[in-house]
Amino acid sequence: MRIIPAPRDKAAAKSRDGKTGSSAKSAAGKPSGTKPSPAKPAPPRETVPVPDRLRAKALAFDADYEEALAAAVSRAQAAEVRVRAQAGETLAEEAARCAGIVEGFDPAQAASRTRSLRAAHRLRGAALGLAVPVVARMAASLARLVERAGARTPVALVAAHADAIRAAVSPKAEPRAAEVVARELEVAVDAVLARLK
Repeated sequence: MRIIPAPRDKAAAKSRDGKTGSSAKSAAGKPSGTKPSPAKPAPPRETVPVPDRLRAKALAFDADYEEALAAAVSRAQAAEVRVRAQAGETLAEEAARCAGIVEGFDPAQAASRTRSLRAAHRLRGAALGLAVPVVARMAASLARLVERAGARTPVALVAAHADAIRAAVSPKAEPRAAEVVARELEVAVDAVLARLK
């Protein structure tokens, strides 16, 4: 069954549209016999006055900013110099301690090998903590030699490590020369360990 919608009455639709249009126009216009409502006044603005002492402080801060920054930078640089000096002293003490222990190295004695190994590891840790990688490389090379060669460790190569460590922590040490020496020591240790296999 098919439902057919009823035809729209065009005249009724026009009259409805006309009524709504006229009523909309009358609603939009001013209604007759009534006074327009007055507009609401805007709320008063609140202003907070800035005290003169705060304004003066802000101006003083802006004016002294460059001077304050320069003073802070100079203090930081002085602190860095002090820290570097203390770090250099600490590393020199550790290097002297390690070299002193290694000087009495006797490969036949297990206690001597253990002392030298511990001193080398301690120096390596101190050098890494103080950001001196070349000394850390030398100490690591010494520790590797003593640990792997054991009783057959060549005393001359251990003494060469001790001399190189002393020279590397010296204030007059050249970084490039120290790098070359560290590489030569590593190559010598590799050669010794290869022969002992």
